[in-house]
Amino acid sequence: MFAMSTTALVATLLCAIGFAAFDYFRKVAAQKFDTRVLLVFLLGGQVPVISTWLLTSGQFQLDAGYFLPGVVTALAGLAANILFLMALQISPLSLMIPLLSFVPVLTTLFSALLLKEVPTLQQLVGIMLTVAGVCLLYSPPDSNFDIARMWRNLRKEAGAKYMAIVALLWSLTGPLDKICLSHASTPVHALIQVSTLFIIITLWVATTKRLTAVRLKWSDVPILVAAIASGGIAYGSQLIAYQLTLVGVVETLKRSVGLISSVLLGRLLLDEPLSSSKIVGILSMAAGVSMIVLPDLF
Repeated sequence: MFAMSTTALVATLLCAIGFAAFDYFRKVAAQKFDTRVLLVFLLGGQVPVISTWLLTSGQFQLDAGYFLPGVVTALAGLAANILFLMALQISPLSLMIPLLSFVPVLTTLFSALLLKEVPTLQQLVGIMLTVAGVCLLYSPPDSNFDIARMWRNLRKEAGAKYMAIVALLWSLTGPLDKICLSHASTPVHALIQVSTLFIIITLWVATTKRLTAVRLKWSDVPILVAAIASGGIAYGSQLIAYQLTLVGVVETLKRSVGLISSVLLGRLLLDEPLSSSKIVGILSMAAGVSMIVLPDLF
């Protein structure tokens, strides 16, 4: 029987809640700043936090095998972060975050195509539930599961294409993180990734004169601090949880909490519409993701 230590449970819950909060604060901040300038703040704020973690932990392990997967992970992460903020900038939180439920779907399909790992019956059912959930999410309130209208709504949503690419990239970075952690300690990996992204995006902003776009007001500081703090907690907890328990368990809780919180926070704090089809769709996706990534029940 699967057992989970208290430490693993705490790390996984911190990861799930941290990413839910990070999604919300990034959505709010994306309305105030240029996408690349916002990334400079978010990544730059995490560098000293992770550096302190590294220095206090004393875990400096790193070997040459880290370089290739580390570079690929950083480039994929950079592209995903930019597109993620672009999607949140132009589309509702409750319509964007749920599309990340396709991350485990794509991972399963890639494994079948590239590694000949045939999906189990449970995974196939999970994929169908996830797809059905997305259809319901984009279903018009007066629709009786009209696939054509759902598809039109999905295509018309400005940020959907960006978030679809994000899901594709993040379906690759999970396994890459695991490879990286076999060649480096958790805080070293975290610091290398965040620092690399920070340096690249800062140089990009500086060379394109986007620094003139920075108009930081005191009223914006709490949002930035909250985003930086929640992001650091989420990312660090995820890497710790990956080492303490099954990746599937971490991803299930992270995605489920993210799905539900995107709808609740979208409605309560961002005044986004809520319908019965959206609620059923979210629950279907949460069930689907769980069936894809957790060990077989049948």
